[in-house]
Amino acid sequence: MQDDSVLLQLCKEYAAVLTSYEEQLPAAPPYPYATDSRGRTISRQLRRAYGRERQRSTVALPSPFEASEAPAYERWRRRAWLAIGRGLLQEGAKCVRIVLPEEYDQVKKHFPRLAGKLNDRFAGGSGSWN
Repeated sequence: MQDDSVLLQLCKEYAAVLTSYEEQLPAAPPYPYATDSRGRTISRQLRRAYGRERQRSTVALPSPFEASEAPAYERWRRRAWLAIGRGLLQEGAKCVRIVLPEEYDQVKKHFPRLAGKLNDRFAGGSGSWN
């Protein structure tokens, strides 16, 4: 749009009206599902892990919001962080391999058993560490 167009002026006026109404709104209430029943923040990674497991699982997972299910959810949360950490480590290894390919090859060449163990442990033999 040109700087002097009627349409641009109309858009600016409309934006100003919307902004004035937005400024009159009260503050948004806090998100009620940001923390579990014990008050701990539920991270994005934990939410994703919960969603993935809920889709795969044939049994209901413990709710993070029910105080009566807090011990079961805590056990699930601890197990989930192991998988999340393993995934982060795997992604980090992929980044190193891409950013520093010569250095990565040297480490793999000098420590082939370690590279094999890491591949088996963190990537389930899928080749991420090879």
